[in-house]
Amino acid sequence: MALQPLLREHVADGERDRRLSDEVSTALADAGLLRILAPRRRTTPPGRRSGRW
Repeated sequence: MALQPLLREHVADGERDRRLSDEVSTALADAGLLRILAPRRRTTPPGRRSGRW
């Protein structure tokens, strides 16, 4: 599904409610765009045995 038409359709609802509509949130998640907000996985620096910094 193309996101642009869906976003345009729900922009007034988002402005009024100050949140994403369920339809927009689902579409963004399905498109994989919410993954860019997730932190990158920490890796253990060389020479350390624990995953803790």
